Amino acid sequence: MPFAAVFGGLVVLELAYLTWLLVDPGAGFDEVPGWPVGVLVAMAVWVAVGAVLVLLGRARGWLVLALGSIPPLLGLLGIAVLFGSLGGGRATWWAVLMTVGPIGALVLACQRPVREWTRRRGTPG
Repeated sequence: MPFAAVFGGLVVLELAYLTWLLVDPGAGFDEVPGWPVGVLVAMAVWVAVGAVLVLLGRARGWLVLALGSIPPLLGLLGIAVLFGSLGGGRATWWAVLMTVGPIGALVLACQRPVREWTRRRGTPG
């Protein structure tokens, strides 16, 4: 059952990487407003909480993780479509590759064994 939490951790790492790209002065984004960084950090915290809840077997942890995986998935798909329409071949494929984390977290969190794992009260085991 912890595989869903592992993919949740992967989503958190991907969101941290995207946040770093926005705030890195060498990336070429000179004056990025604060709200995109705040949104990415909030999504990372949401997914991290869901991953920890699933790992601990807390009630409805799977739902928190699944719902937290949807916005990063949609954002990465939007980035892939944008880069694809602009002709950015390598950037498009990197964005598509990064969807592995949110898709894995979403699919695994919604599986019956994970839902049963998080249905129990207290720490599993």
